[in-house]
Amino acid sequence: MILNDKLILGLSTDIPNENRRVKNIKKVITLIKDAEKSKCYLTKKLISALINAGGVDFDMYNTLLQQKFKENRSELTQRGTFKNQIKTSRYNNLKVDNLLELYPKNTNFRVIDVMTTIEYHNKIIALINLPIVFGNKELLEIRSMLDMDYWELFEIVKYSFNEGMKVKENIFKIISLFESSEQRTLIMESNTIKTTTDVLRYIYFVTDNDYTELPSKDIMEYPIKFKLRTSTKKDIMLLLSNISINEDDVLKYKKQWFRVQYNLSPYSEKFSKFSTELFDILKKNPKKTFSQKSENYKKKNKMKKLIKHLSKKPGELLRSLDYIIRNSKKKDIQVLKEHIEEINFSTKLLMQVRKWVEYRSSNSLETRTFKPKGKVFSTNEKPLDKLGSKGDVIEIALRNKLREYLKDAEDIFKDEI
Repeated sequence: MILNDKLILGLSTDIPNENRRVKNIKKVITLIKDAEKSKCYLTKKLISALINAGGVDFDMYNTLLQQKFKENRSELTQRGTFKNQIKTSRYNNLKVDNLLELYPKNTNFRVIDVMTTIEYHNKIIALINLPIVFGNKELLEIRSMLDMDYWELFEIVKYSFNEGMKVKENIFKIISLFESSEQRTLIMESNTIKTTTDVLRYIYFVTDNDYTELPSKDIMEYPIKFKLRTSTKKDIMLLLSNISINEDDVLKYKKQWFRVQYNLSPYSEKFSKFSTELFDILKKNPKKTFSQKSENYKKKNKMKKLIKHLSKKPGELLRSLDYIIRNSKKKDIQVLKEHIEEINFSTKLLMQVRKWVEYRSSNSLETRTFKPKGKVFSTNEKPLDKLGSKGDVIEIALRNKLREYLKDAEDIFKDEI
């Protein structure tokens, strides 16, 4: 195949002898002249590969290149820029013994190069694992490869899934490019589904719902219908039986899971061999989520427990620093400082929060209020007090943490640390 003006060489065991190579060179000279008539230029790397190709391979490559020449002529004709006025070819003097020496190094023609099958595979794997959420551009590039060799791309995608995807949001975007039977194979026979949220996203996908965002609000605000076939239900139950069930993840989307349960009927006899652990969680009294626990500690003013709890999610701890410092005693501040020293934070967020704590240490803050339209409203809320010496202690701890992260770039970030 030819991809992005590069002929992809197959893995061949047909090694040509010297007679075959001489015949190939004669055919390559003809191919070069055909390329010139089509305003194309074959690189020396491609010519060398053609010379050393086996007989069957050469004929296949020749056919592919002739198709490419025809496409280029057609494209140039449509643009009104193709005029075949070449009367005397610059390659008429090329001979078998000096083909590569006389062949020019540069041209303004369309350049056609070569890549090996391994290079082609690595290109696809690198594209699939780009550390970005795919847009139309990336999907179109993958689709162009799909049109050229469906099954080869399928095996490469399956391999990439088993190795682990860098951006999980891309999994179903890539799967959607294949037929339904291959979609099922990629889900059930690769290492893509690892959490209950992954399974839920798969359910959204197979029922033609938007799987890119899973709303954790009341499902009744989102009239979703999970119409599931029996075969799909069995796949879902099998996936849920093969992963570790995290209760917090389940409860985060409990409304969706209740809707899934209604359509899935997990306790029916036909699913008796599968685990129902997720649905057992739904039956029990719901365990408080991470946010609910945080709010409970705040209400009871248990700052040490709140600090320990928020330390599980460093970003949440940093975002709550203002509240914690304002409501903490000196002993609590010391506990907070110790946790900051032990936890790994996002450098960007750490910079932002340090600046905020530095500002708040010496500045009070007006509280924000919301006034409903058309209603009498008044508030006597006072500005939040400045953080003072307690804020200074935490600001120094944050600054020291930044120094630790940016020790190799102190000159660049000297204003931050």
